[in-house]
Amino acid sequence: MQLECCDALDCFIEHMTSGDAALYMKDSLESLFNVFIRNEVESPPALKEGILDVLQEFINASEDEFKNYSDKCLQLLLQYLGEILKIDVLLQLCFGY
Repeated sequence: MQLECCDALDCFIEHMTSGDAALYMKDSLESLFNVFIRNEVESPPALKEGILDVLQEFINASEDEFKNYSDKCLQLLLQYLGEILKIDVLLQLCFGY
């Protein structure tokens, strides 16, 4: 159900005007990243991918408005990437993957 919601948001944003996208961007980004940063059980990788697709649509819909949030979004994405890399390194050290 969560992935379907992401797909619906993706489609909805794709057909928005830039003004409408700007109107909903702040609250939407806060909600999306709140789900994105959750652990893998609460927010599985497929859901995270769907959220990234929605994020991309927001950027496409209103690049100028997104600039206001780009620093925070990049910070959250880099933080998440760092956590993923730490987990990968630990798995390699512990299990030789």
